Amino acid sequence: MVQLKALDPVASATADFIDYVDKLFNCFNSRNLCSKGPMAHPLSPSSGHVAFLQQALEMFKSIRCKNKSGNLPCLSGWQLSITCLLQLWDDLRSNHDTKYLLTARLNHDCLENLFSVVRGKGGRRTNPSPREFRGAIKQTTVDAILLTGEGKNCQEDIYDRRVPVFL
Repeated sequence: MVQLKALDPVASATADFIDYVDKLFNCFNSRNLCSKGPMAHPLSPSSGHVAFLQQALEMFKSIRCKNKSGNLPCLSGWQLSITCLLQLWDDLRSNHDTKYLLTARLNHDCLENLFSVVRGKGGRRTNPSPREFRGAIKQTTVDAILLTGEGKNCQEDIYDRRVPVFL
């Protein structure tokens, strides 16, 4: 838009920053081995992610805010996330011979979903006792294993509802 003179030339700095942060989000959201953008593909030894992340870390460290602390929680969060990703990648590559890392899988959404289902067992208990939690997690596990879902290419098993006793 700046090149088309639809925006003031000073807007190019903002556009560059937005593009940079977009690439940073792509670094943390890689899902497929083949992606269009260079930062959207998996982290690998030759991907350029490490250098980009180190540069982003330094950029976030250099930002100063005009408030009491001189920083914003999101900036500290980015620094922590970048540092953790770099350390994880270094460990996976050095100690586990990992070839690439799909970073979108590094989240706790699955765990949050599991706890949501567990809370739903027994009437939305937000603070179950250990015994109630154990029973709910067992039932959730059995449900996930034995119940068929829509679109599966197998028939539903007919099983005795007492199966969870083995857990």
